[in-house]
Amino acid sequence: MERVRNETDEAKRKALKRQLPCFTPSGLFNRNGAGSLVRHSGFVCVDIDAKDNADVRYFSNLKNGIGGVPYVAYCGHSVSGKGFFCLIPIADSSKHAEYYQSLVLDFKKCGITIDRACSNVCSKRFVSYDPEPYLNSDAWVYDRVLPPRQWVSAQTPHPVFSSGGSGQRFQKVLEQIRFYGVDI
Repeated sequence: MERVRNETDEAKRKALKRQLPCFTPSGLFNRNGAGSLVRHSGFVCVDIDAKDNADVRYFSNLKNGIGGVPYVAYCGHSVSGKGFFCLIPIADSSKHAEYYQSLVLDFKKCGITIDRACSNVCSKRFVSYDPEPYLNSDAWVYDRVLPPRQWVSAQTPHPVFSSGGSGQRFQKVLEQIRFYGVDI
């Protein structure tokens, strides 16, 4: 793993990374693909990459701040050492994708962008080492689910700002302000 963290050439680093063991934090599978899920682990795994959070002050200390989030059971360095991954217990494994989308929004409200590529239940994670991981064996179970119409996509505008007449849009904006607790 140290070789991965010390390698400066991106292609070589990726090749080294692929040699590491990997696992699927969200479940046990009998082959590749979400359709082969044998048993869900009860956890959603989120990735927080430095490159996606360039505006986060003191990113290297983010793990300490994550300790204030009662839903996070684990937070540790990624293989590269330039990011973090978190394990979050969820209430209903059949709603994995819905919880992930809600977590994207909740982290975004805190100014943190999580990697959307990890939203799939069968996303693999390379084994990494963190000498001082954050552990919370009493983590709260995350149970917040947003209806799909409220999911925010990086590629498309939020529905509040893209449809209906101006009065309708204004009403939706007010609803979103109330829902997210935005102080205007």
